[in-house]
Amino acid sequence: MSVDSKAFVKSLRKYETKVEKAFEKSMEKSVDVLEKEAQALAPFRSGELERNTDTQVRRSGNNIVGTLQFTTEYAALRHNKLDSKPGPGTRGKSSTKYGNPGPNYIQDPARGLGKDKTYHKIIKEEVEKIK
Repeated sequence: MSVDSKAFVKSLRKYETKVEKAFEKSMEKSVDVLEKEAQALAPFRSGELERNTDTQVRRSGNNIVGTLQFTTEYAALRHNKLDSKPGPGTRGKSSTKYGNPGPNYIQDPARGLGKDKTYHKIIKEEVEKIK
């Protein structure tokens, strides 16, 4: 029996590239899901906070990093203000399975999506598409 090792290694490299692309796509989808969940829980007065988000997916060494940022000047204050009482707009929003509208509107869904394995499911779906 003989094996063309060069051809085999070449096919592995192609597969590696496809897997990396699948992971990048998975991160993009994961960040999009987090964005929607965080927007649903963001405090609401005028809708400005919900509408002003920025998502990015980038490489950092061997890692693929996804980020979600609410870009209003007061976004961090609203996220971290645990002692505030929600206003009528926020009280009018529905809770999701990841938390209540108000403080921790990014942190709570990020943890919840991890705990219920949503991110794993997204990765699995993308990797299974590889041919």
